[in-house]
Amino acid sequence: MSARISGVSSADPDIGALNNIDPEKIVQAAHLVKKGKVYRLGHILEYGMPYPPFHSPFLYSTFRRHAEARRLFGQETNCGAMNVRVEMCDHTGTHMDALNHISAGDKVYNGYDAEEITGTFGTSRLGVETTPGIVTRGVLLDVASFRRVRDWSTAKS
Repeated sequence: MSARISGVSSADPDIGALNNIDPEKIVQAAHLVKKGKVYRLGHILEYGMPYPPFHSPFLYSTFRRHAEARRLFGQETNCGAMNVRVEMCDHTGTHMDALNHISAGDKVYNGYDAEEITGTFGTSRLGVETTPGIVTRGVLLDVASFRRVRDWSTAKS
């Protein structure tokens, strides 16, 4: 049995089912709003936050302090800046997988050959940068509250 990752026939083959969200659907979704409550889906990136055991941890360090930057060009200036280095795997914190993430054999979404579109610095097609803004109806499942989990780093599947 061979797996198949197929897409949709549309004007933009790199955004998948998001092609189905037209202006009419956005207006329909906006009319469903009753309370205007905002749910923050982001996660603060910090040491000790959970990450999948098959990925590397989150690393953050100060690269240059304000005072060092003020002396950077051989003389003291009044302009300083802190520079940091951030290193993390693509599953750190909250994120949305792009259509280039999963393959069935050598094929990714819409039948693109994974080897042909993948380079040292990502892919030439299907990257998350091609994803348009998303405004539509959605369903939020709060699994942590349902399972009464307060700390995901100690949670069991």
